[in-house]
Amino acid sequence: MGLLPRWNFKCFAFLVFLVFLTEMFSRLLMIERKPIFHFPPRINIVKHIPSTTQPPEEVKMLKELIAWPEPKGTPSFNSSTSPQNCDYRILKPRANYFVGETLELLLTARDHRKRPKIYGGDFFQAKLHSPRLKAGVTGSVKDHQNGTYTVTFLMLWPGDTEVSIHLIYSSEAIQILKRLRETRPDKVYFLGYFQTTGKQEITECNMCKLNGSLCEFIDPGTGEKWYCMKPKELPCSSWVHHSKGGMRIVTSKEDDDFLDSKMTYQELPGRIPAIHVLAGNSSQALKRIDLHVPLKTGPLLATDPENNYLIQWRAHGTPLRMDKSMVADLHYMANDIDRIGGGPHTVIVFTIGVHFTFLPVDMYIRRIQIICRAVVALLQRSPQTTVIIKSANTGRKRVDANDWLSLQLDIILRRMFSGLTVAIVDTWQMTSCHYLPDNIHPERIIIQNEIDILLSFICPR
Repeated sequence: MGLLPRWNFKCFAFLVFLVFLTEMFSRLLMIERKPIFHFPPRINIVKHIPSTTQPPEEVKMLKELIAWPEPKGTPSFNSSTSPQNCDYRILKPRANYFVGETLELLLTARDHRKRPKIYGGDFFQAKLHSPRLKAGVTGSVKDHQNGTYTVTFLMLWPGDTEVSIHLIYSSEAIQILKRLRETRPDKVYFLGYFQTTGKQEITECNMCKLNGSLCEFIDPGTGEKWYCMKPKELPCSSWVHHSKGGMRIVTSKEDDDFLDSKMTYQELPGRIPAIHVLAGNSSQALKRIDLHVPLKTGPLLATDPENNYLIQWRAHGTPLRMDKSMVADLHYMANDIDRIGGGPHTVIVFTIGVHFTFLPVDMYIRRIQIICRAVVALLQRSPQTTVIIKSANTGRKRVDANDWLSLQLDIILRRMFSGLTVAIVDTWQMTSCHYLPDNIHPERIIIQNEIDILLSFICPR
């Protein structure tokens, strides 16, 4: 399939369901059940294998997949992992390495009194990079559950390289994040706008049930529910607009000590010298059609009549942290997939996760199950349809949205679609090892690389 005439034929690309137009894609990965590794493992495209797992068993399996080691007892701050006191060293060091070989390091976690930790569960991110070449690769981190970790890198280019390892969250901080995710979904809230001629009321809304008299909105296609506090005078049927609301402080003083910025996303002091490794365009003809709708929610439309393709984009349904938008413009992803006939000239691209990090994980699992069923049905009626899923990427550093919460959802997403004929594009790897600062909305150079990879899936020739 090709998008440009020089590739000798035309394709009709129907791209839907991206939460952020600027977030695109890297490479395919093979999902394996390895929860002790701190980045999503690799998957390959495989033929569709219908799942026979019943939903309750599937939920249990997915929760086991993202299970995280817990500290023993109630650790004090001084006994928690200190980024300043952790250290690492090369296993079997050599003067030179060759492209294609692996580099292994042993990382030892220590507390604030410099004592070695005796249990695991810390969330580290590691990268091997060459600042001069602006090249980088993510390392895998294997937790030995005893306070030590093995960090492994694949060396992909020649020249001098450097190791950089960050403690994202200590095991003690992760337990706080987990508790707040499961018990305080109200830390993020939304607004519902109810209006009739000459009158408007604004109430709090969320995916979880609120306390008080409620309006319950049930999507007939997916069964998904959305709740708003009932207006004092207007009927529930007058719900017209949706928008983000705000955040509540739900952490205690003790929680804040573990989550302090000096304790999270901190680079470990490195004492390893430079490692010597020896060698052994998207189309500008696209024309946007102004539909006079909010850019962040859509729907948006663009076309290239010369090359005969169309791109359509819209944000997924609630929960959605966006500016004020029409409720009628917010579509549940599964419903839209069900309305697509599919075929060899249809490409569906979607991502979902960043707007769910503040919620109990069961709610994300349910949404992914619904979307997965819609994709299975699509591929059954039109097996030649191309389906591409964008993974999560790094960049958030808040108690309600951060790399650990995103990683948990990303593992679930990859596992749910691992048996289907879909491409999962690894933006997690691309953003976690890049030389640019973390940003949930990556810079232009990253986007360009992601788009190049995306187009290679759609038009491999």
